[in-house]
Amino acid sequence: MDREAIEEITRHCDAVSEETGSQIAAVSDALGRLTERVGEHDQKLDAFRQEVRKEFDETRSMIRVSYGELERRIIDLETRVDDLSTRMERVETHLR
Repeated sequence: MDREAIEEITRHCDAVSEETGSQIAAVSDALGRLTERVGEHDQKLDAFRQEVRKEFDETRSMIRVSYGELERRIIDLETRVDDLSTRMERVETHLR
């Protein structure tokens, strides 16, 4: 191989190397931006999860209070029904 051919091959390799380096830098930059966006989405997802958890806990607490109130009312109604049944039996016994 003559000197000109070697220089041509060297220039070609340098150009390919430079282009490859530019492409690697572009991919690296794109990956960095993508990593930032994924991180931002992760933060938003975490915030959303925390908000949902808070709402869920509040809803569960309200349901517990409601069930407690309903249970109290049912017990009160059962007591009234028992009292009315007892009174009804007395009235029926008295009328016989």
